[in-house]
Amino acid sequence: MAKSKILKQLANNEITLEVALSRLMVIASDIDNDALSAWAEMELNGYTEFSSLPSYRKIVSNNISYSGLKGVLQIKHASLPITAFTQETRNIINPIGIFDSVKALQEIIDDGQMRGRHLTEFQYEIYERTGIQCLEINQEIPKDAFESVLSNIRSKLLKIFIALDKEFGNLDDMDLDSSSISTDELEKFNERIVCLIDNSVRIGNNRLDKTTFKTGDEDNG
Repeated sequence: MAKSKILKQLANNEITLEVALSRLMVIASDIDNDALSAWAEMELNGYTEFSSLPSYRKIVSNNISYSGLKGVLQIKHASLPITAFTQETRNIINPIGIFDSVKALQEIIDDGQMRGRHLTEFQYEIYERTGIQCLEINQEIPKDAFESVLSNIRSKLLKIFIALDKEFGNLDDMDLDSSSISTDELEKFNERIVCLIDNSVRIGNNRLDKTTFKTGDEDNG
């Protein structure tokens, strides 16, 4: 049975992800796990284009619509197949990076409004390939994509807290004592913890790997 109150609270949805991540930052400092601390901080504050974006924050959306002219017909908010784009463009527009903080993600979910981004810059490509004159092109990001990101974060937090609880016992004191295990054991434990964050994380010197992953501008749609 779990010893730590924070683990039980997280499992029962009694605390927010913000509270759990803030507590994790303190624990990460106690065990000298820079990667874990960096991950918790970025989930709290949001990612930048220079951050390592975990794979669970990269989503694919082929929900694309356009308004414009198809022959003599005026079209509004019609579906545009992904095959209307070249393969090169498809690789640009997918996957979409979700950079928002956990708080911002929850607010997006709560307000229920559709989110997305404009792809109108590709209107000439669409015209050349399909003959459709697009005045506006939008790529929608479904609500369940944001829910999936938060679900992944919660799941990872639970696994991390379970591992910490088993290794160090009660996590509810503000000062975690890691003196009970050797330096080598602590390093190996920290490596295992980093692996729980994301499969794309590099273990070398215990820091998150860098990436050049970027997407177009986000829009409130």
